[in-house]
Amino acid sequence: MAVLQLGCGVYSVYIADRSGDIKIRELPFSSLHWTREEDAVSICELSLRQVDGGPDCCRYINGLFPWAYEIGVYRDSERVWTGPVTHVKTSGGDVNVTARDKMAWLFRRHVHNEH
Repeated sequence: MAVLQLGCGVYSVYIADRSGDIKIRELPFSSLHWTREEDAVSICELSLRQVDGGPDCCRYINGLFPWAYEIGVYRDSERVWTGPVTHVKTSGGDVNVTARDKMAWLFRRHVHNEH
């Protein structure tokens, strides 16, 4: 029987459309923290420096509006976390992005009774 090892893993973060399925742009993050919650909405926080991504990356970051896009976190090319962007804060050359997992949509958009 083969023994599988977890290894270190290589993480990548993408801006995605609101479905989370279509990757728009990889973000060159400088720090990344995400959680898993059993009975609550989990959170993902990442920081990046705009200068690290070049002018093209800055254009995407400037258009990264809350609830318009999602963040997808991948480990070794496998998606491990995804959810809508809820807050973007720019401070000097740094950008801090906060996202919540997909359950956050239920607090933002109410499901109609007939659905």
